Amino acid sequence: METRPITARSFEDDYHIDGDEYGRAYKDHLSGYREWSELGHADEWLIFPENISPHVSIDETCLSTGEVYTIASNMDAHGRKGCLIAAAMYDREDEILNYFVNRSTNASAESLNAKIKHFRAQLRGIIDRKFFLFRLMKIYA
Repeated sequence: METRPITARSFEDDYHIDGDEYGRAYKDHLSGYREWSELGHADEWLIFPENISPHVSIDETCLSTGEVYTIASNMDAHGRKGCLIAAAMYDREDEILNYFVNRSTNASAESLNAKIKHFRAQLRGIIDRKFFLFRLMKIYA
């Protein structure tokens, strides 16, 4: 679960465990989510300056009911680890865009956007936005 966008329930058949109980244990104890330094503002904005490159793409995605996030991604990382530069609620996009000189909004951001949508579909909805963003950060930042 640290490196792949999978759910705790996917371990039920192979390891004969209760997926819901494992999911709670992962969130509360195993993942480091409660000690995450950016937990206080994670649902408003996240930024990873170490992932910034000259080629940045920007796109919007909807994580749950109507909350639109602007996602800035590193085009040189090709949708793998290190591609997530910033995620911000839609009303904070100007603060994020001030960091970039060569920015583009085009289909290159669709790769990460599709991965986020696929991950969200596996979860069958998002209850805790901050934990979802924490998982995205662990996988793609």
